[in-house]
Amino acid sequence: QSNLISEFLINYNSNFISNNNTIFLNLRLSNVISCPHTYKNFNWNLVVNDFCKQAIYTGEIKVQNHNVQRDFISVNYLSKIIKYLINQYNISNTINISSGSSITINKLSKIIKKICKENYNINPNIILLNKRNKPDKKLSIGSKFLNVKKLNFTNDIEFEINKILNFLTLHKINLSKR
Repeated sequence: QSNLISEFLINYNSNFISNNNTIFLNLRLSNVISCPHTYKNFNWNLVVNDFCKQAIYTGEIKVQNHNVQRDFISVNYLSKIIKYLINQYNISNTINISSGSSITINKLSKIIKKICKENYNINPNIILLNKRNKPDKKLSIGSKFLNVKKLNFTNDIEFEINKILNFLTLHKINLSKR
């Protein structure tokens, strides 16, 4: 509901905008991948975090809806876009931020498996739980007012995934010392 309120204020309430002499940007974010700072206060239910945690702690990645497609962006990519917007945007607006392309959840699990094998000598077994899952139509997400492809920013989700896996590996080692 707060998203709707901010969009209304920014996009449709010219009195609010003109009285503030400030540029307001309402950012609609795609799925952002970011490494936690602490284990306890992090949302481990998000798909990337959950798959990484499963891979490190159980040696498996259980994939529920393997054909579902999502657009993922790294927090580093997001920070570059925000910096660009701060320096370039001169009108208040709502902006969708995405990479502009999507991958299936199954492909995501394979990326995590590859990083586990290459960097941590772990070979998690991918288990597809819902094999009758029909493929999604090709998901095409474009930023409403921002052509991110023209900016040539690198969206390195593998780098962020590796940081999460490293964090979990260190956390697991610390738990075993207790």
